[in-house]
Amino acid sequence: MLLSVVVALILTPVLCASLLKPVAAGHEPAENAIRFLRPFFSRFDRIFFRIRDRYVKTVERSFSRKLRYFMIYVLIVAAVGILFLRLPRPTFRRRPGILLAQVMLPTGATWSRPGKSWTTYSAISRRTKKRRSIPP
Repeated sequence: MLLSVVVALILTPVLCASLLKPVAAGHEPAENAIRFLRPFFSRFDRIFFRIRDRYVKTVERSFSRKLRYFMIYVLIVAAVGILFLRLPRPTFRRRPGILLAQVMLPTGATWSRPGKSWTTYSAISRRTKKRRSIPP
């Protein structure tokens, strides 16, 4: 968890700042590559910048035509809602599924404790199978 916090609060902003740093005038990103890799990087840069420019134009166009794109969004949400409502409703009798369990023990527990926990779980599982439903 501490590693997650460090990455979220320190490393991610640093990475974003380094990626978003403006490029010096007249500098091509592929110039700093190893000589035999420059053709690959220059081709990659051309394709990437073309896709980026097309994306920027699409976003600018969507801001100038807000009503049209809002209606498209509403149609997509409505279609997803209709498809969700048409999904079949499974019941436990038709599709029983699988019940998974994990036995958590404190650190330093002896080998006899998992056996006791598993015996308890098995007894509960057998009672549940007889009822054919899982208690809430």
